[in-house]
Amino acid sequence: MYRTEIYFNIMTEKERKELQAIVDKQLDDPPLQAEEIQRLESLLESDDCLDYYLKLMTVEGRMSDAVEGAEIVDAAVVPFESVDVKSREGWWTAAVAAAVAFFIGVSINMFDESQIAESEEIAESAGGRVKVVDGVAITSLFGVRWSGESADLINPEVIEIDSGLVELVYSIGTRVILEGPARYRVTGVNGGNLAYGKFVAQVPPGAEGFTVDYPMGKVVDLGTEFGVDLRQGGDLSIGVFEGEVELHPAGSDEVALIEKDHALLQRVKKPAELESIPFDRGGFVRLVPSREFAWEVHSAGREVLEFDVSHLVWTPGKYRALVKWMSGVYKVDIYNASLWCDGQMVAEDVHLGSSGFVGHTEQNIYDFEISDGVTRGGEWVLKVEMARVEKVPSGKSVAKGILYFEEGIAYAASEEDFCGRWRYAHNGSVWERCFLPGGGVALYRDGEEIFAASKSRWFVEDGVLRLSIPGVKLTEDHMLRDENTLIFVGNVYRNAHRVID
Repeated sequence: MYRTEIYFNIMTEKERKELQAIVDKQLDDPPLQAEEIQRLESLLESDDCLDYYLKLMTVEGRMSDAVEGAEIVDAAVVPFESVDVKSREGWWTAAVAAAVAFFIGVSINMFDESQIAESEEIAESAGGRVKVVDGVAITSLFGVRWSGESADLINPEVIEIDSGLVELVYSIGTRVILEGPARYRVTGVNGGNLAYGKFVAQVPPGAEGFTVDYPMGKVVDLGTEFGVDLRQGGDLSIGVFEGEVELHPAGSDEVALIEKDHALLQRVKKPAELESIPFDRGGFVRLVPSREFAWEVHSAGREVLEFDVSHLVWTPGKYRALVKWMSGVYKVDIYNASLWCDGQMVAEDVHLGSSGFVGHTEQNIYDFEISDGVTRGGEWVLKVEMARVEKVPSGKSVAKGILYFEEGIAYAASEEDFCGRWRYAHNGSVWERCFLPGGGVALYRDGEEIFAASKSRWFVEDGVLRLSIPGVKLTEDHMLRDENTLIFVGNVYRNAHRVID
């Protein structure tokens, strides 16, 4: 194979040849072995060797025959990292940047003008995928089971759910977390109607006056955080976490002022008579639960890591765990993952996977299915058995990463769901990826197009988008959390969010 050569006077000929051989293997053969990675780390302690390695990896990628080598290096290496080559810990990130440089700044062929125009149209049309009603949008879904035969998952105008959590955000800044069973209707830019259900409203300064109507009256916010629990056809309880609200009982001229830590009960049989009750603060969901858990693996022997996912299991159905490496020892092996409820195993996925430094991530997704007989409640624990590699570079003993626990679209995403423009931040810059129908990809940094690769290919299988470019053996996987959140399965980037114009 033809290799592009880059020479430095300070580097020894032996070091140059060693690095050349390592790059050859990274591009042509299976992932580097532990001994090879140890030697690579040793070599990269030298600033000149590190600089040479980064540039060599980029040029070897052969992304563009039309671009001169120096231009490729400038475009591909700098956007990923401003690397402090004197920092011994920084070489892993730099190596990742170089090894996946084909995803930035360079391409085999450039789009013509019609393809660029198509990219813009996709980005604009993405706004129609998430319906916004009166300045209100659904921003998170957790364990939702919709009522009725058909439910519009992206329409916040009327929300009717049997179970789960739905987060709504108003353009004025008000945030509502609705817990099923519930029926809620958006009535304007600063209000809603609750037929039944439980919710918490967080109203920021400047959005005072948020009003929720319900069968026995209305609640008017005075700048606060409050919770409402309305039984279907039954009584209502309301409590205030912060600030004040007014309760206006139907058919009465009286107005009740409810202050911080105070709660009232309104009975359906006597709606004008209000009763002070203890405020059950713990009975309300005030924050959207996190689906992400930090993990560390210290031993070369098998470790069982446990994650409390009780707040994420709301209904029977399919769930997915993603084990994502972020830093430290270059690789962890994953042996199995299992889901437990109150000490009893409910589901498991046994297969050998790995997650780590570029080229060392494979089959790091684990799937579970909970039968219809399981209901919400109890303690749900996800157990993952992992081990770091035995032989590690000197000074490194811990692998670190994130575990994602997902459901819904994470399983069922289609090509249409991925199409559009996705934005994420990395090292001080704002990046955007645009996935086009037919496999095209365009990349933007700080609003400027970096490249558009017409020969790139991507496809979706089991809810996972796999992106590759001809001539390069590395691939990149993506998964959706919801209609607007993209997860990088193997890369260290944080989640991307759909661009809605």
